[in-house]
Amino acid sequence: MKDLNKKITDFHYGRFSFFIAAVFILPSIVYYAVISIKNFLYKTGLLKEKKTDIKVICVGNLTTGGVGKTPVVIEIANHFSNMNKKTVILSRGYKGKLNNKNVNLIKTYDEILTDDPFLSGDEVNLIAHKTKNAAVITCADRVKGAKFAKEKLNAEILIMDDGFSNRKIYKDVNIILVDSKKMFGNNFVLPLGPLREPVCEIKRADKIIIVNKENDSHSTAEEFIQKFKIPYVNCNIIRDKIYNIKTNEPLTDKKPAVAFSGIGQPEQFFRSLSADFDIKETVSFDDHFSYDINTIKMLNSKLNETGAQILLTTEKDAVKLLKFDEADKIYAVSIKADFFVDDICK
Repeated sequence: MKDLNKKITDFHYGRFSFFIAAVFILPSIVYYAVISIKNFLYKTGLLKEKKTDIKVICVGNLTTGGVGKTPVVIEIANHFSNMNKKTVILSRGYKGKLNNKNVNLIKTYDEILTDDPFLSGDEVNLIAHKTKNAAVITCADRVKGAKFAKEKLNAEILIMDDGFSNRKIYKDVNIILVDSKKMFGNNFVLPLGPLREPVCEIKRADKIIIVNKENDSHSTAEEFIQKFKIPYVNCNIIRDKIYNIKTNEPLTDKKPAVAFSGIGQPEQFFRSLSADFDIKETVSFDDHFSYDINTIKMLNSKLNETGAQILLTTEKDAVKLLKFDEADKIYAVSIKADFFVDDICK
C-alpha cells in the first residue's frame, strides 16, 4: 500500500504513469462533475450555507494533505487567544477513534481532557498541546460543532481546521494554503490529481497563504495567485527546536540520524533535515500512520545498521510514540509557521 501511495503521489506531482492515468481518469471525471454541480447549486442559491452566531475562520487547501495547515492553525489560534478572544478550534478528527458524529470536547480553554492521539487524531492532539487558552473540539458536522462552541463554550472565534470544500457552513473568512513549490501538482482533481476541487475554485477564498517549507522562492506561486486579485501573505515554515520526546531535552549537537515520518509530503521534511544533518537513511510511512512496538523496534535496528545515533521525526508522529518505552532515542522536530497573522485575519 505504501509503494502504491508513493507512486500515486509521484504521479500527482509530476512523474507520469500510463497505468495510473488509465485507471483514474474516469473516476476523476465523475468526481469533477459532482464537485462542479455542488458548487453550482451553492452559487445559484439553490443550496445555502448555514450561518452561525459565531465568527468562523476556515483554514483549508485545494490539495490533499501536507501543505502546512496544522502550524498555521496553531499560529492563528494563539494570535486570537493572546488578544483575549475565546477561541475554539474545530477539527474533523481525521483518523481518530472517537465518534465524530457527536461533538467531542478534546480541550477546554485551560485543560486537555482527551490526551490520546489514537482517540482524537494525531493533528488534533498536537494542536491541543501547542495552543494556549484555546479550546479544541472534533465533529464531522461543522454546523453542530459551531453551535456547541457558541452555546457551551461561549466562543467568539471558531477556527475550522480544514473544511474549504464543506459548503454546509458559512465562513466569515476563507483562507486557502498553497505550497510554494508543489502548488497544485498536475492540476487534476482526485484521484487522477491531488486537487479536492478545481483550481478555479480558489476564487472563493478571502485570503491566501503561500507556504514555503524549503527556503524556496515564493515568486512562481505569487505570480499565479496575483491573477485572482486575492490578498495573500507569504509564510515560511521554520524549525523551532529539536528535542527528545521522552525527556524533552533539546538536541545540542547534530548527530548522524535516521529520519522517518508518516505525513502527507515526507520528502520535504527529509530535505529540510539533510541540509544540517548527516541523514543515513529515511523511512516513510503512510499519512497518519499508526505506530506499534514492532515498528519502533525496526526503527531502532536502523541505528545499528546505518551507524546513526538518533532518530528524527515530526511532532505529528511524535505524539503517537510517547507511550513506547523503546522510543528513548527519538527526537521530534518542532516547526513554526512564520507569517504576519494580522494581515490574514483582518
